[in-house]
Amino acid sequence: AMAPWIRIVIACRRGRWDALKTHVLWTNARTFELGLYDDRVLPQAYAALQRKYKFTTPFSTLTEAQRQLFADPGLLAFAARAFAGRSIPRGAGLVVVLEQFLSTAVEKAGGTDARELIHSIVGAMWARGRSWLTVSDPSLAGQVGSVPYRGLVDASVLLEEDVAQGGFFSRTRQVRFARERIFEF
Repeated sequence: AMAPWIRIVIACRRGRWDALKTHVLWTNARTFELGLYDDRVLPQAYAALQRKYKFTTPFSTLTEAQRQLFADPGLLAFAARAFAGRSIPRGAGLVVVLEQFLSTAVEKAGGTDARELIHSIVGAMWARGRSWLTVSDPSLAGQVGSVPYRGLVDASVLLEEDVAQGGFFSRTRQVRFARERIFEF
C-alpha cells in the first residue's frame, strides 16, 4: 500500500453499510476499492456479483458499451439485482438497467403503492428544485416508515441521511435517491 499508516473508518447505519458493501470490490478481508472499475477489476467484480445474484450472462458476452456501463460499481450492482436469476439482455444499456432495477425494487417494496410514492417524491423534489426532501416535508406525510417507503430504502432506491444544517448540533434528516442517476431517470 502507498500509505499503510492511513486508516479510514466508515461509520453508518446497517442498511447503508450493506449498500456500500454491494457497491465496492473487497480486495481482501480488510480493504476495498472505490471508484470506477478498471479492466483488471471489472471481471472480478462482475464474477462476485454473478455468484451472489446468480444472473446467467457470461462476462465474455457483454458488449463494450455494457462493460463501460458496468465499470460503475453502482450500475453493476443495479444490473445484478435487476437481472438476478436471469440473463442481462445483450446490448442492454442504462435505460434498460434502470427500468428493470426500479421495476424489480418497486415490486418488492409494495408494487403500486411504492410506484406512486416514487412519483410523489420526484414531483416534490422537482417542485422544490432540489434532489432531496426532509423527512418532515408535507409530501412525505404519513409515508416515512410505511411498508413501501421502508422497502424502497431497503432496496437502495431511497437513502435517508442526517445532514448538518448550520452547525454541528443542528442536523436534519433528508431523503434522496440512493444514486443521482435514479432521480435523473
